Amino acid sequence: MLHVVVRHQPPCKQTDSSYRRCNCMKYVHGVPEGGGAMVRQSAKTRSWESAEKFARKLDKESMNRKLGIMPEKPKSNSIEIKKAVDQFIQSKQKANAGEATIESYETILRTQFLAWCTEHGLAWLDQLTAESMMTVDELWTNGHRMHAKGKKTGNASSTARIKYTRLSSFFNYMIKRGVLIQNPLKMAFDRPKLKDDDVRETQPLEQADLKKLIDRTYFSIPGQKHGEVHRKKQRSLLLLMRYSGMSIVDALKLPRTKLGPNYELPKDAMELRRTKTGKAVFVVLPQRVAELLRSLPNSNPDFFFWDGIVDNETLTDNWRQSLKRLAQLAGVKGFHPHRMRCTFAVEQLLKGTTIEDVAEMLGNTPEVCARHYAPLAKQRRERLGKLSMLTWDDAAIWQEPKPGEVQTVQ
Repeated sequence: MLHVVVRHQPPCKQTDSSYRRCNCMKYVHGVPEGGGAMVRQSAKTRSWESAEKFARKLDKESMNRKLGIMPEKPKSNSIEIKKAVDQFIQSKQKANAGEATIESYETILRTQFLAWCTEHGLAWLDQLTAESMMTVDELWTNGHRMHAKGKKTGNASSTARIKYTRLSSFFNYMIKRGVLIQNPLKMAFDRPKLKDDDVRETQPLEQADLKKLIDRTYFSIPGQKHGEVHRKKQRSLLLLMRYSGMSIVDALKLPRTKLGPNYELPKDAMELRRTKTGKAVFVVLPQRVAELLRSLPNSNPDFFFWDGIVDNETLTDNWRQSLKRLAQLAGVKGFHPHRMRCTFAVEQLLKGTTIEDVAEMLGNTPEVCARHYAPLAKQRRERLGKLSMLTWDDAAIWQEPKPGEVQTVQ
């Protein structure tokens, strides 16, 4: 059963959390009658009586959930949250969103968000208001929390940022369909900011740092059970991502048949479909990188790195940890595998490759590349700046005229 407590704040001189006659904010603590997780929630009132009513309301909702009693449907033409989520994910599938994108929406909306709604007694879209969404940041993992409107917005992980974006897309879709009037998530929370380490994920890797990483793969790692073969795979994976622009999951699951020469591909050419977007990409690798890949031993002869058994999440997590340890030993700060993809994109832009061609090689749209990678190419911006100055030879048109040079037409 839930009970009311007081958190005394200056100038209140009380210390007893059960003292009810002061003007301090009241909170609800405890386990609801119907069971479930511990509740530590503001009652959003300074009245003890109102806080008690709020606690009993939560107890009743908890017991109803335990008994399988659905909340009453709002008077308006609302729809069930579960049905709305199904419709949204179906719309993404019809729009040919990538497999990884669909999987992300499935996890965040169907697995996490619907469970949160059930736990808080929310079954209809009309019940999702700014007030009812004030604890939805419980979904964000690793202890990162969003910050409510009006409060200082601190740093959050890139995971929290992605979940916020996915959930916000769901509400925007419902607004577009006319089911909702406004986005309750945006009303309750600002978009999470990135931590410094997460910001580095989107920065290209300096050539000197890449050299440090590659050099370190030629030496054994203290305390690591893997030997020379694993270090060779680390070196191959880094070079593959650097010279192909592939994401870590695409690189790790690259089949040997996708690297030429074969009846479809010329020598050292590589073609595959991205896991995230489903778009086809085509690049040619440096000969030494291609030869290094072909020389890799693997438990599954059909792939360079993957054993054909473990799921994507386990596969990428294991290799991220391996490369993170390598970067620590090499003295490379802020390393993340995605920086290899960013390096490929930025280097292409610096060489004069068009945004459209870079997007084609990455399996992205030109809009995504322009937003994420073009601003990072500092040298490219400087070159564009110099090009824009080539038309400055008409300076005479904006110089102040001398007396008698201006003629007036009658």
